[in-house]
Amino acid sequence: MVFRSSTFRLFVLLLFVLMPLLVSPSQAAEPGAELINASGVLNTTVPSRTLPLFSTGPANFRLSVSGGAASDTITLTLRDNAANPLKSWVARSGETAWGYADIPAGSSLLLQNNSSVALNYALSAYSRGNIANIAEGEATWGGSALGDGGSSTHSAIQLVVPTAGLYTFTLTAAQGSYQLDVDSNYIRKIVVSGSSPDPDDSTYYLGVGIHTFTIIQDPSAAALTNWSMKLDVVGGSDSLPNAENSAQLGGGLGGGAFIARCINN
Repeated sequence: MVFRSSTFRLFVLLLFVLMPLLVSPSQAAEPGAELINASGVLNTTVPSRTLPLFSTGPANFRLSVSGGAASDTITLTLRDNAANPLKSWVARSGETAWGYADIPAGSSLLLQNNSSVALNYALSAYSRGNIANIAEGEATWGGSALGDGGSSTHSAIQLVVPTAGLYTFTLTAAQGSYQLDVDSNYIRKIVVSGSSPDPDDSTYYLGVGIHTFTIIQDPSAAALTNWSMKLDVVGGSDSLPNAENSAQLGGGLGGGAFIARCINN
């Protein structure tokens, strides 16, 4: 009886010690940490897939689609705990598109094939990263988009800049052309394949906090545009002009599809 009583007291003591660990909330994911990674095929037999989300908070999403024509698409929809749509993105076959949203508790992702052919998908979600860790150890943000003479797929993410100062943007286009837009026209930069901006002409000031980066695909480009962006810390303070503008782009970049370059520091 004494042995049983001692064992019981020991069990209660261990339970008391471990209880805070069992009930304490999970820690927030590290910047850029992978939250979900899924891939598969959607066809006429299985045209959709629902994926539960077990993390909450701000996140960036990457969706790659392949296996069909440019007109074949998959829609990714973030839904709340009652399956109500909160935000959605569309990617065409051959594209890798990005989007961002805040993930609420109990939410899920719905992948829907909008075409009659089988499409492959690769989906990843990452906690909102920073310039050093955009997505699971990656410091470069990249994707691909198609232009078809009238519409185009844009990509956007949000990143945290931990230290205010000057940053060099390394922008590349393996083919095609696009425009980078930071914080709704705070910075706009045009990138053309074979003529990437000089790093000496791509250093801008960013303040501490959350910034939105958007890739605007040239809708007149028939070919695929492969794009990428990387930020490197230069340091120092903002010594750039308050405004810098150039003429409306035209000709080979969409007949004026891109709005004028603008830097407002």
